[in-house]
Order: sequence, then structure tokens, then C-alpha cells
Amino acid sequence: MSGPVRPLIFLPADLTGSKIGGIQSFVQGFIKFAPPDFELECIGATTDPDAVSPGRWTTVEVEGRGVRYLPVVTTAPGDPRRRIPVALRYTLGLVRHRRRYHTRGRILNFHRAGVPLVHLLDAVPKVQYVHLNVADIYRGGGESRWQLLPGAYHRVEDITIPRMDRVFVVNEEGVAFYRQRHRGLAPLFEFLPTWYDDTIFGTTDEPERQAARSEMLAELRLGDDARVLLFVGRLEAQKDPELLLDAVACARERDSRLRLLIVGSGGLEPRTRRRASELGLDGIVRFLGPRPRPEVARLMVAADALVLASRFEGMPITAIEALASGLPIVAPAVGELPRLVRTGRTGWLVAERTREAIADGILRTLELPLVGTRGECIALASEYRAPVVLGPVYELHRELHASVAGAADPKP
Repeated sequence: MSGPVRPLIFLPADLTGSKIGGIQSFVQGFIKFAPPDFELECIGATTDPDAVSPGRWTTVEVEGRGVRYLPVVTTAPGDPRRRIPVALRYTLGLVRHRRRYHTRGRILNFHRAGVPLVHLLDAVPKVQYVHLNVADIYRGGGESRWQLLPGAYHRVEDITIPRMDRVFVVNEEGVAFYRQRHRGLAPLFEFLPTWYDDTIFGTTDEPERQAARSEMLAELRLGDDARVLLFVGRLEAQKDPELLLDAVACARERDSRLRLLIVGSGGLEPRTRRRASELGLDGIVRFLGPRPRPEVARLMVAADALVLASRFEGMPITAIEALASGLPIVAPAVGELPRLVRTGRTGWLVAERTREAIADGILRTLELPLVGTRGECIALASEYRAPVVLGPVYELHRELHASVAGAADPKP
């Protein structure tokens, strides 16, 4: 084996954008923590075609790493929904600009179903990442367009999956589903837990935590005795922000010191703001909008609990980042949250997704001993540091690299 390991990443989003969460954050982290001998290339989208033109290679800096980048489609910031989904426009862009890039000598990394169809016959290693919880396409409230055509989703994967060298799935339920559907390919599927960036989210000593807390209380004028709840995420149906507000209002009947900070935005923001007013929570709930990740980390260090009311989840990165910050979690028992929330130790796992149950979970969590709970949270999160989780992924790339070494074409 010789030469650099050369992943070619297919990302239907703007690699240089500031969006937090989801596939884009995964790819940015994959790049940030990649070993020095990984030579990274990415085919993606652009939200600023004047600065980064579709169909032209450029070099961009991502998390301190230089990455050769080829956008093949233009998208709007935030990827608002259009009649033609961005994933389909991106796939058509790959076809349109196919002469602009090579796949020989590369290890293809796919992050959306359907995209591998363009390179199905390329005789190079291929790795698929399934970020979608498959069950979500059958539930209401999801954001995936595949829920309109779940049968087509599975038929596409029936074609592409047998061509993969490995399929990483971000939830255990999905691994079980794929192994049942593709019994002859069961070893192909591997659970890949969500991970967090321990250079941003991590432990602080008690004096630093108290300083961050005092700064937050003063800046937001929350009151010195406030007990601060935090929500970080999209204001969309999956997260059920209106139920979250109902639960906070219910909990405040027993503790009027409670305050809620909402970090994020989404299509339900207007409804969520109206609901806050209807519940008499004006001034109690603060809508902070999207915040850079270092600011989120600071809020997590200073708050008293992270609260989720989600209808369904995979393994939310927000929850792991909270634990790494020593912040306990109140959440329903959906997705991989039972793996992270240990009742009475790292927060409170809510058996019923009701306002009363979530409110009770909030109040019980706030009664837990601070130092012991923080220690439990931090210890659990340590299993999900980026180098720990991504190490086996990079090792797989080294193994696949042995099969393509010496086969690389000149760079386009």
C-alpha cells in the first residue's frame, strides 16, 4: 500500500456552509479528524455561485484542512423545500458534470440514497452512510421526502446496497431492518453511533462553569435564581416544540424559577412563538435563533438541563454534546435516547410523551445532585468522542485503499 488514502465524498449540500447538524456536520467532522495521510475530495453544492462556481474545482478550507471541492448544483441557504428535491437536483448535477471528476483510485463515500446510482458500475470501493432512521419515512411529522414514496426508497436501495463495501447506519433499529431485508448481506451493515467534537464540547471545572452561568444569567437578564432549561434543534414537527412549551408551562406551576432558552429555527417558529404567548410564557422563553457551536457549548455548560419532546429521533448529536458538557437530559424514550439518558443518573427518560410526564421529568432532573450527575454525564459521553467513533471508519478506508493503491488517475 502506498500513497495517500483518497476518500471522494458525495455531499448534496454546501460543504462550506454554516448549517449545524445532519449530514453536513458529519462530513465536516469526518474531514476535521481524518488522519494526515487522507487526501480529501468532495463533490457538493454551492450557495454562492459567484464565489464558488458549479462545475469548477476549487480548494476550500474545512476545519483547518484543505479539501478539493467541486460543486455540481446551486442551492439556497438553508435548502428550503422546492418541488424538485435538492438530492435529485444534485444527482442530475453529477450526471451533467461527470467529465469533471474521476473515481479511479478513490473510495466513494455516499450520504444520500439514490446518489450511488450514478456510479453503480464503477469498479472502486464504495461506502454508504444511512443518516435517515428508516422507520421515520413511515411516520408523520418527518422531513424526508421519501415518506411520500417509501416503496421507491427501498427499491433504490435494493439496487445500490449490494454494490457497497460497507453500509454504516446511525441507529440500531436501522441495522436490524437492513439485516432482515438483505439477509445475505448482513455483515455489510454496521451501527455507527453519533459522535461529538471534543475540541468544542467538553468538561470545565466548577469555577469556570459558575462564571459561564453568571455571564449567561446577566446577559439574558434571567434572574440570579433562574433554573435554566435549554433546547437546541430545529423547530419542526419531529421535535414537537409546542409540546415542549406545554411541559415547561406545566412544570412552572410547581417552580416559577424555570426559564427556557430555544436555540435554533425552523418552519414552526411562528407557531411556537404564538404558543408561548398563549401560555403566558413571554419573557420566560427566549428564542435565541441559530448560534455557532462554540456559543452552544457555552450555553450547555451554563444551563441546568437539556429538554427534548421529540416524536422520534435517531441518536441526536445535541444530546451527546450536552452530556459531554455535563448537562443532564430530559427526553422521551425514542430512538437511541435510552442509550444516553439513564434515569436518575444522566437525566430523566420519560416513559410517556405528555406535558405532565415531561414536566415531572424536568423537576426530578433538577433535584439530582449536581456534581455526581455532571460526572455521570461526562463519563458516558466519553464513549462518543469523534476519534473513538470515527477510528474504525478511517481504518476501513485504509483497508479499502489497499485495493485501489496505484490506480489513481491524474487530478482533473
